[in-house]
Formats: sequence, structure tokens, C-alpha cells
Amino acid sequence: MPRGYGEVVFSLVQMRLASYNIVTDTFGTAVELPEAQTLEFSFETDTDAIKAGGYLQHLLAVTTHATLNLSSAGVPFEALAILSGASNNSSGTPPNRTRRLNVGAGGSGLPYFGVVGKLVGEQGDDLHVGLPVCKLDGVPSWKAEQNKFVIASAEGRAIKRASGHLVYLLGHETAANVDFNEIFA
Repeated sequence: MPRGYGEVVFSLVQMRLASYNIVTDTFGTAVELPEAQTLEFSFETDTDAIKAGGYLQHLLAVTTHATLNLSSAGVPFEALAILSGASNNSSGTPPNRTRRLNVGAGGSGLPYFGVVGKLVGEQGDDLHVGLPVCKLDGVPSWKAEQNKFVIASAEGRAIKRASGHLVYLLGHETAANVDFNEIFA
């Protein structure tokens, strides 16, 4: 039986992040995570069972949230600002520009954000995977080694959007760019 478009996909080829306001259910301007390496999530559930007469008679499994793992090559300032809540400032003109991003501690903690990844298919199709309400468990970690690229990685959780769902899947018969408005409509 032939598969539909967006069902057999591979290679994360695009990942975008946007700040998320949980009170107004709105997203900020999305930024590209240019060398996206990993977008991994798995569902978490609460489970229970009723045993009577010596055997299980009823089972319960309720999806509560998703765990999340993100990684990217390099340290993209715009993405780090969204993930950490830090301000991203630049000054000067080429070739003497400077950029500054200082990650704080304490305060109101890490912000909410949304993430969408694009996976391509074998026949020009794609699948966009979106988690609209995410928060990291800590600021992304980095490991710098001689003769190695820096890979920033972070873990966190995703919860259900008040106006929608926990995870959104959107398949295109002809591959399209990631669009927050389209996937989270």
C-alpha cells in the first residue's frame, strides 16, 4: 500500500524557534537555528490500573507532556536569546561590529518558546513537527574542544497549548518553508 506524503521522512533540514507568550497565546518573531542537529521529543504519560478478582480489569494512560532535546552547531545569538530570555545586542559597523548576549541567573527563570522542525521526504514532500509551548530545564550547554565544532544542546519539556494541542504535524505534498502561523493555526 503506498504511503501518503509527509509520512516517510528523514533529515532535519530546518528548525525555527519563536518566543511564546503563554498569557496571550502568541508567538514572537521566529528565528532560524541555522545548523540544527537534533529535534527529539517523546511523550510522557501518567498510568494507572484497576485490579480486581486477581487480574487487571481496567488500564489508564493519560498523556501529560513531552520531553524535548534540541541541539545545534555553533552558538546562534538570536536563538540563545529566545531560549534563555537574554537580550541580544549588536553595535558598530562592518568590519568592526560587536555582539553581546549575557545570560543571567535567578529572576523570573527561563521563558516559554515554540519550536518547529522540517523533515524532508523522498518525493519532494515534507513534514513539519511543531511543539508550541516549550521551556528548557536549563540554558543550553556547550562543549568546546580543539579541532571540533561547538554543539549547543539543551533538554526541556513541552506542554499542551491552551488553545490547541501538545504536538502539531503538518505534511506538504510539495516541501515548504517552516511557517509558525501555518502549523499552529
